[in-house]
Amino acid sequence: MKPLLNIVLFAACLTQMQCKGESLYKKVRFNVNVQDDKNAPIADADARIVYGHYVDSKSVSHEGKTTADGFFTAEDTVISDTALWVKKAGHYPIRLDSLQMAVDEPLRQQSTINLNLTMRPIVKPISLYGRVVKRALPEQNLPIGYDLQAADWVKPHGKGTVTDMLLSYNKEHLGCKNGETYEEIISRLVKRHEATPRAKVNFLGAVSQFHENNISYDYLQAVQHTAGHWRGTITITFPNPKEGIREVKDEFKHYSELTMPHQAPSDGYQIEWKRSEDNGTPRQTSDGVGYFLRTRVKLDERGEIVSAHYAKLVTDFDFDPRGRIAFSYLFNPTSNDRNLEFDPKKNLFKNLEIGEEIQKP
Repeated sequence: MKPLLNIVLFAACLTQMQCKGESLYKKVRFNVNVQDDKNAPIADADARIVYGHYVDSKSVSHEGKTTADGFFTAEDTVISDTALWVKKAGHYPIRLDSLQMAVDEPLRQQSTINLNLTMRPIVKPISLYGRVVKRALPEQNLPIGYDLQAADWVKPHGKGTVTDMLLSYNKEHLGCKNGETYEEIISRLVKRHEATPRAKVNFLGAVSQFHENNISYDYLQAVQHTAGHWRGTITITFPNPKEGIREVKDEFKHYSELTMPHQAPSDGYQIEWKRSEDNGTPRQTSDGVGYFLRTRVKLDERGEIVSAHYAKLVTDFDFDPRGRIAFSYLFNPTSNDRNLEFDPKKNLFKNLEIGEEIQKP
């Protein structure tokens, strides 16, 4: 009854405020400043801000062009959330389905919100190897090479022949999740599986599929894997000097179709990246970070780079401490070409499955 009571009280409060001439909501003004990646204003772009109204299922849309200084302004009553779109020929569009995600304070607690947004130009989209990876890590405590061009582990764990990066993980078992004991969990599962034998087959199959059949578990181990509290660490290193990884945060624009800069940087790469995760707490994976990679480096006799390949990870690493990792990457097969602006229609990987394709540049 409480949800119904809350609705009645809300309606009564709203009615009372309306009778007094007050409003439960307030007007919020958005000042949007649109610039390119060199801080030059983007003029004459099509801009649209929509103020959502969930109460009466109506929305109010403000549309127009950015000024010569790259500004667009809209003001209206914030009832639910707001959305923003900006587009212009020759540029990658901007899309914010929720402007609340772009500011720290609740929208209705502010009267004016200033947004500085980057609209990147379309420069030179090219063919690249692009793929979404969701894989089980083959072994613990052993650095295993991954070949970006082959999209597989290096031999003997896969068909890869060149190590672009080395991935190693370890994990430890901390007990059970949710405060249960294994006796309680096993008792509950046994009853369920005795009543539905097919459920037991599916249960064991899901654990095997998680590890891509690299590890064979008995029933008790499968329970521990599924219900256990685990902590793990993933470490990424590189086999050759001056190779490495560079994190992108400030220049990562989650609202842009091209989230990262057009080219990989020429310096700033680190030889090691590491993260620890605990499946009893939310993962650290962020929607606002990407990475550049420099791989396959060859040096001259003075230790200077004469050849290298570049790649970018357009998502953060998603590491499950029980032994899986996911990320999405683009790899340039041309040595010394730092251009990573991808044409999604020209993926060098063919016949990818649903969920493996990268749709954005």
